[in-house]
Amino acid sequence: MIELSEVAYSREAVISAVRDYYTFLTKMYLDRSDIMEPPQGGWPEITRDSMRALGKTDEAIELLRHLPYLDGRSGTTSHGRPRMIFADWRLIAVWLARGTSDAEGIKILIEGGNKYCIPPHVVSLTFGVAENPVVFLDTKLGTVYWPECPEVVSRGDYSEQVEHDPYEDYPEEEWDWRDDTAIWTVSGFFDTLKQHFLALDFYPVDRWQVDPIWLQGGPKRDGICETAHRVFREHGWPSLAAYRKSECLQALKEALDEVEG
Repeated sequence: MIELSEVAYSREAVISAVRDYYTFLTKMYLDRSDIMEPPQGGWPEITRDSMRALGKTDEAIELLRHLPYLDGRSGTTSHGRPRMIFADWRLIAVWLARGTSDAEGIKILIEGGNKYCIPPHVVSLTFGVAENPVVFLDTKLGTVYWPECPEVVSRGDYSEQVEHDPYEDYPEEEWDWRDDTAIWTVSGFFDTLKQHFLALDFYPVDRWQVDPIWLQGGPKRDGICETAHRVFREHGWPSLAAYRKSECLQALKEALDEVEG
């Protein structure tokens, strides 16, 4: 494990890690057009004025202003991992500016409402509704937190995780969510997700939905999992050089249509 004192925040490193991860997903199942890149100078929708109601720090806003996003405008946003939809902060800023949603509604959507005491320098990377988990990024420490992280993910490569003492390293009001969480460096978090995709612990069933191998659902669910694994491996996965994406996704659709019959 890495000591918390050894970790540092870098805006450019976060942007690079997010972009690299989204690019990885396009090699497996997403379209390149699903990634929205910020214009030079950042997303014009994300400003101090448009984000003021959320009370975030200037650095948090600047980071969100310059991140790439998975396009959330269609209403069918792709999973960035099982049951995880990454937040489109450009869209959130538009909602706030237009009055489509107020700050309290946004906090429920991205921070779990009053469940977590989230400081101004911490931002959510995900939409945290229904079964979709919240994942937080700390722009002071350069760390990523996943409260209530599934054990199958958190017990993985500990060299990618950060060792901390919630009761010594954070204010008391943050102990609840800082304690019950898996914590990584930014690059370590995204590398962990990649490794689960490469191992097919996470597997797409189409462009929008990703399932985990631990999802319960009886024989039909088992059949979907086994079929998806077989199809991906038949088409070269996990070798990015050998993988035939277009052929694989078409074969996956046909095979799963038969299973779901």
